Amino acid sequence: MALSPWLIWFLSGIVVALLELALPGFIVFFFGLGCWVVAGALQVWDLTAAQQVWVFLAASVASLLLLRRSLK
Repeated sequence: MALSPWLIWFLSGIVVALLELALPGFIVFFFGLGCWVVAGALQVWDLTAAQQVWVFLAASVASLLLLRRSLK
């Protein structure tokens, strides 16, 4: 059974977000958000693997910079 790319990103986001429970610092959660943004983007657009990585990086860094202080 082959998983679609959006499902892989979504499930990876859940795993990474749950890792935040084991790791201190409240940073890993934002990588989970980045995974979920890519999963959502894949529902709308057909992205290449390189584009997926760039969207993940941009979303993770943006969410970290914009949301960390207010969510902490």
